[in-house]
Amino acid sequence: MNPVQIYWSKMKGLVVIPTAAKTEAGFLMDIEPVEVIPLGEKAAIKSALRLAAFRSVDVIPTPARGKFPKPVVLKPGKVRNWSQFHWNYSYAWINPEKDGSLQFEVWEKCADGSYRPDSEVPARSFEALDAAVDAAIEEMEKPE
Repeated sequence: MNPVQIYWSKMKGLVVIPTAAKTEAGFLMDIEPVEVIPLGEKAAIKSALRLAAFRSVDVIPTPARGKFPKPVVLKPGKVRNWSQFHWNYSYAWINPEKDGSLQFEVWEKCADGSYRPDSEVPARSFEALDAAVDAAIEEMEKPE
């Protein structure tokens, strides 16, 4: 199973799920295809999350410093730049652990345009993908 990054925006009414690739340097990077689903379509969101979890993870060349491509989530997220995306979209991910469990973790926005684990929402561990997907849906449905 692969890590799944999940972005959602109540203002835009969208869920954006990029494909994860691993660079030769070992970090994850968002690549095409990017799934975009209306926020209210739970069955479609669940299906897209399951698909992303089982999609193969390609190893890609590490982009040179200063030559990183434009984030692939911008156009599907209906924004022009990372700053707009960052402030419009919440972020969480489902990450497979070495013991076979899945960790669901919500990340909070930082002023520098990055995200970090949300100190108010503890990471949760699940044995089954469907339980982690349900946790993601619950998080998306929370009032802001």
